[in-house]
Amino acid sequence: MAREDHSYVSYLLDLSGPFLLLLAVNSLVKDDNHDGIVDRNEFHTRMRLTYSFMAAFVALHLLPQFRNDDGNFLIRVPAILVLAAIAIFRKDWMVYVLGVIWLISFLKHVLIGL
Repeated sequence: MAREDHSYVSYLLDLSGPFLLLLAVNSLVKDDNHDGIVDRNEFHTRMRLTYSFMAAFVALHLLPQFRNDDGNFLIRVPAILVLAAIAIFRKDWMVYVLGVIWLISFLKHVLIGL
């Protein structure tokens, strides 16, 4: 896309992906302690915010500006639903479901080469 075709709104959309990822990572970082260790209780209190940002980050890739028709639509939609479910219900086992979705996506790319 040429620079003159780049509007302010599209520029903000370009910056929203890295910004959402930054917010997701920053929501897990401890504020008061610099050792970087987040225990189980702290993780559960921050789970809603972290996975909400991650769901928004993955959903952002459904916009036409970020899609390159790589065939990941059928993987991204369940991932967004599971990320949103993790944010709402805060259940540990749902993280494993998300891991299975990631593994399916990984195997699809490795075995099929898409």
